[in-house]
Order: sequence, then C-alpha cells, then structure tokens
Amino acid sequence: RIEAIQFTMAHDDGKKVDDIDSADVILLGVSRTSKTPTSIYLANRGFKTINIPLVLDQKIPKDLKTNRTSCIIGLIADPERLSDIRRNRVAIMKDQDLKEYTDLESIKKEVEDSKKLFKKNNWPVIDVTRRSVEETAASILKIIDDTWGIDCCFLTTIHSTTASNNTVDRLNIGEKRLGFCNQLN
Repeated sequence: RIEAIQFTMAHDDGKKVDDIDSADVILLGVSRTSKTPTSIYLANRGFKTINIPLVLDQKIPKDLKTNRTSCIIGLIADPERLSDIRRNRVAIMKDQDLKEYTDLESIKKEVEDSKKLFKKNNWPVIDVTRRSVEETAASILKIIDDTWGIDCCFLTTIHSTTASNNTVDRLNIGEKRLGFCNQLN
C-alpha cells in the first residue's frame, strides 16, 4: 500500500507519465472532476494510480493509447456543476484572470471533447457530478472487477508432484493487479 501511495503522489496531476505502463489505474478528466482525491483513495486500497488532467489544446501522453496493462477511466461531470465549483475555487484563489476556466460554454466544450476522446479509445466513463469520492472509487473497482476480475486471476499450473494433473492456483492480491491479470487474457 505504501508503494501505491508513493507512486500515486509522484504521478498526481500528470506530473510524471514516463512510466505510465506501471500504473494499475489511470484517471483522465477535465479540471475539478475529483481525479486527485479518487486517486489517493484508490492508492490507499493498494492501486498505483495516475491522474491526468485534460486541458484544452494539450495532447495526452502517446503511450496512453497503446497501454494495455492499466485500467484507463474517464471522469466527467455536469458542466453547470463544474462551472459552480470552478467559480468557487477562483473566488478562493482571488484570481480573476480565469474567465475561460469558469465560462460555461468553454466548460461544455471541454466536457464534450473529453467524452469524444473516451469514446474514441473505448475507455469507460464515470459521471462524478453528484458522487462522493467513495462512490466514484466503488464504480472504478467494479469496472476493474468486471474487466479483470477473478476469472483472469487463476493460473493453470502443472506441479512436479502431480505432473499429469493440472491444478489451479489463485494469485495473491499483488499478482492480481491489473497489469498481471491483463497479460493472462
């Protein structure tokens, strides 16, 4: 768990993406879609998580599109709700130079563009509009289980003492991680 927390903190807000294939979970979303708190929650559950903000005119890491070892999930929210949250944040920061950041039409475009990106890459999407971090994380864990669940986490092995019989070994929680399970499929 400590390793997952350290990994997640080092990869918060797209700070580090050169080892993207090492992540169990990658969260993408526009600003104020609870990426960081959800990442930290998942890290406390033992999942190495990267969160990457989707910013207008900024490219996503190219390795993201070819990544087959991480569970990549898009987070969206209602544009009106995002506008309210962003206005409150700007008021607290006392920065009035962020008109586009709080502009409803700009936010609608951001959310639409993110939905198109998620659909194009066939990444699951979670609407976090009125969800707590725990509810969002529970949905992510369900996606993980549905995608890489128990079925992929059994190995058929041949033991030397029973060379003629295949036996099934269950992977431990560390081995069950997405990357290893995905490689079995």
